[in-house]
Amino acid sequence: MFPGELRAFHIVAQTGSIRKASELLNVAPSSVSRKVALLEHQIGTTLLERTANGVVLTHAGALVAEYARTVVLDYETLRADLNDRRGSRRRLISLAVVESAVFDSLLNAVAAFRSRFDTVSFRLNMMPAPQVVEEVRRGECDLGLTFCCPPQSDLVVVARIPEPIVLAVPNGHRLAAAESVSFESLRNVPVALPELSFGVRRIVDQASHDVGLGAALTPAFCSNSFEALRNFVRCGAGVAVLPQRAVLRDSRIGNLRMVAIDHTAFQSTTIDLVTLGKRRIPRVVDEFIKELLREYKASPAPH
Repeated sequence: MFPGELRAFHIVAQTGSIRKASELLNVAPSSVSRKVALLEHQIGTTLLERTANGVVLTHAGALVAEYARTVVLDYETLRADLNDRRGSRRRLISLAVVESAVFDSLLNAVAAFRSRFDTVSFRLNMMPAPQVVEEVRRGECDLGLTFCCPPQSDLVVVARIPEPIVLAVPNGHRLAAAESVSFESLRNVPVALPELSFGVRRIVDQASHDVGLGAALTPAFCSNSFEALRNFVRCGAGVAVLPQRAVLRDSRIGNLRMVAIDHTAFQSTTIDLVTLGKRRIPRVVDEFIKELLREYKASPAPH
């Protein structure tokens, strides 16, 4: 459907390495190099610069890489739609998600979808919000569930699902009986926070500045694992600032208390379902999006 040189160049551009591209394509590095050289000859300009750490795109290479990505992704979508029309929905749907999204609604949607189309399988990779956006942008996944996605010219936000940031509090803590607390009241409380790469942490740090707590609220404990942050609360070491869905299950079974934070920055946050704007969504993926949105609508997080 399109030249092998273009696919080889696409993989090299994605990986930044002739060797890594050869491993993914299961061919010798010399074969990849020849295909890239042929493409450069056909186009009439250099696309890659070799360095000690791999390859980097020239300005022309960046333009060709964007074109190649669109062609490859559209071809994969076409194949999926043709399989669908032939009655075969055998398809891997790849998801990149933030940790707070890996709870009942998403997994319920996967289960419901597979009950209808058992030849469809799923691969889910969990990562911080900025990395989700990059995975979608590079075409490495079909869908992204990220946190408070800022405007992106090359991405489409299919839906924004309310996801307030709350305070997880140990049972018996002096704040446990409160319906809500001010952000300033956390000044003298041991607080656990996600690491700096998380969208929640950036919102917390900005709010700290806004209310005069200094450049940032200094955490007593931080981690890239929400489970570790919940354990910090469960053992009575302090409180944690987390997305609501990351606390719901523990709150429902009484392991800890979930308390609202009285600050607009924590009440308007969302989980955002994003796709690559230039990529036509395969029919089977579009059907899963509808299933996922039905599940979120049927099981909204309580406020």
